[in-house]
Amino acid sequence: MEDQKKMDVAERNELIKKFFEEHCLQLLDKKGRDYTQGGTDGFKNFRRMKQRFTRLKADEIDMIAVMLYKQMDAIETWVDFRKLQSEPIDQRIADAVNYLLLMYAAIVEKQGKFEPFVGALSGGK
Repeated sequence: MEDQKKMDVAERNELIKKFFEEHCLQLLDKKGRDYTQGGTDGFKNFRRMKQRFTRLKADEIDMIAVMLYKQMDAIETWVDFRKLQSEPIDQRIADAVNYLLLMYAAIVEKQGKFEPFVGALSGGK
């Protein structure tokens, strides 16, 4: 049995960077235009969802979490069966990454700290 080549750190980092640029950012831009309905509010769809579910007392962060859980459930299905019937696994992973980044941005917005750097949430555990 032939040994499978192992990915080194530089290859791994390049793969992740390429995936992020080619999948996450492109998907975020493409879907973002639909979800914001051509507007400039980066969280418009989550604010609309919040209005539809006012009785739940949920905010944009809760709505993002619901969408993230949906993606994570599909990813878990892929882990269990190694296949999905709908979107490919790379798109589900890109969506999950994007929802995590959207959650980060929504938390930053709620705290009124718009600095785009790691540590912006320090103090908010």
